[in-house]
Amino acid sequence: PPQEVINYWQKCLTIFEERGDKKGQAQALHSMAYVHDSERRFQLAVELYEKSLALTQKTFDRKRTALIFNGLGLAHTNLGHYEIGLDFYFKARALSEELGDKGTLNMALNNIGTRYLAQGRYAEALDYLHKSLAVLQEMGESADRRSLAYKYQNIGLVYRRQGHLDQALAYSRKSLDLLVEVDDKFGIANLQNNIGVIYKSQGQYDEALGWFRKALPAYESLNATPGIARVLNNIGDTYRLQGRYDQAFEPLMKSLRLRESGKDRG
Repeated sequence: PPQEVINYWQKCLTIFEERGDKKGQAQALHSMAYVHDSERRFQLAVELYEKSLALTQKTFDRKRTALIFNGLGLAHTNLGHYEIGLDFYFKARALSEELGDKGTLNMALNNIGTRYLAQGRYAEALDYLHKSLAVLQEMGESADRRSLAYKYQNIGLVYRRQGHLDQALAYSRKSLDLLVEVDDKFGIANLQNNIGVIYKSQGQYDEALGWFRKALPAYESLNATPGIARVLNNIGDTYRLQGRYDQAFEPLMKSLRLRESGKDRG
């Protein structure tokens, strides 16, 4: 459990402080910040990252410094401090590039790309996501397959937003293949729904419905109510576009009921 991890690192921090071990202190603070960030305690995460950063700069631990820059970027972004977050991502990118640390460089480039995607700056988002993809591909076998899958997914999403549907479909299929390989059930359901949306946008309604019908039981098996509501809405809307209004009514109403019940959150 997260609190047990925090308690463990708090005990380590006390020991490192007694020994005057600044590198150890930085590691403990960094680890606690990461857990607090994961638990959505973003302001506390920022405070702990900053304490860790001050120590890493004193001990010239530049690899950890680059990681902390990334962490600060994420925490500030989650707090809505978007420009501060981007500034930290760029610091992480510059330092990790200088160090030849491909793992941290990939994270920094990806974070810049996804931030630009959220801002609707699609050309810049694609540029950084492709740079991140190139770094992952350079890493070869050491690259995380799930990270690669989500990279393809994000690139596909940018192409979809730009209206480049064939490219969106190609990257979405690459992502789906990898997610099947690593058995990421929630990711698979999302991709099945996303591929359906692309076919729907192309006017290939029967193909779209086929993908939505794959996504629906996948979401249901995970009890993922927001996903169920989304895919039901997509099914109903596709029937509507086909002029099959009687069939559209039931999935659209089911989707609406799920959303109104307050279960479709998150």
